[in-house]
Amino acid sequence: MATVAWFDWEAHQFREIAVAEQVELLALSGDVAEQDGTAAVHAHAGTRDGTTRGGHLIAGHVRPTLELIVNEVSAHLRRRYDPDSGLALIALQT
Repeated sequence: MATVAWFDWEAHQFREIAVAEQVELLALSGDVAEQDGTAAVHAHAGTRDGTTRGGHLIAGHVRPTLELIVNEVSAHLRRRYDPDSGLALIALQT
């Protein structure tokens, strides 16, 4: 069971897609960045049920386990609200 989403640019909102069955997680990519003073996870996922579905990972339930490797990057990632897109985008500090 999971919920993934795609960003509707014209509506400036995410459109959710429910995956109402047990699936295998094929990939998970994204980042953990500071947003409004706290850590925010921004993850993209793909699942398998004979076809592939993907999008921003909104929610998921794991059973029995999930194997996840997290790599740390040297840049401190922060997200800041972008009024043009309506999204919190990465803003690298130099």
